Amino acid sequence: MSDVARRWARRVTGLPIARKSVLNVLAGYADESGKAWPALGTIARDAGMSPRYARKQLRYLEVDHLIVGMPRFRQGSSGCGQTSTLYQLAIPPDELASDSTAPERANRRGRNSPAGRGGKRVPPVRTSSESNCFDKQSGQNSTFFTDMAALPAELVEAALKRKDESWLHAWLGPCTYDPHARTLHPRNGFAGTLIERELRDVLRSASVVIGRPLNSAPRPDPH
Repeated sequence: MSDVARRWARRVTGLPIARKSVLNVLAGYADESGKAWPALGTIARDAGMSPRYARKQLRYLEVDHLIVGMPRFRQGSSGCGQTSTLYQLAIPPDELASDSTAPERANRRGRNSPAGRGGKRVPPVRTSSESNCFDKQSGQNSTFFTDMAALPAELVEAALKRKDESWLHAWLGPCTYDPHARTLHPRNGFAGTLIERELRDVLRSASVVIGRPLNSAPRPDPH
């Protein structure tokens, strides 16, 4: 678990009790990079609510730009199916960088977090079969997403060599692109900072800059 994630969640104010409870649960499962992947049932149990209500709170947290959910799929006997969701908490990158990795505390009972060497928890990594399944499930090509068709092809292709499809779908997908100014407008300031940090060299090579966030745009109805 990450102390930085829990401190960040405690500082988030103005949320209804149920939504704050779910955010605190995710922060309790987050690793040092702000990622968490507990099952929906685990989130509901720890937050003291039904899975259906917990799912609703997760949608609200995404609308509030506090988390980004990245679904994972797997090929089974009956076809492609979603197995889990990886949640990225919107913790400022400078706070994550200051998080010293302490020895992992004992896992809580029922924790859905695989452990690697040295006690560090390792986020689930998508295999090639899972990537193919994700492409079929989303109905999109393995190299290009339809919601990123307006982005420069060289940017998307180079980004795919650094990140997987779900990352691009979650972070680059919501962006708008100004081809005249070669400017990428992220959905919020956190997204812009994260994209610039993770794809700095890619952006420079494609001559693309990060522009003003789209925070002023009307928020979608999570229902």
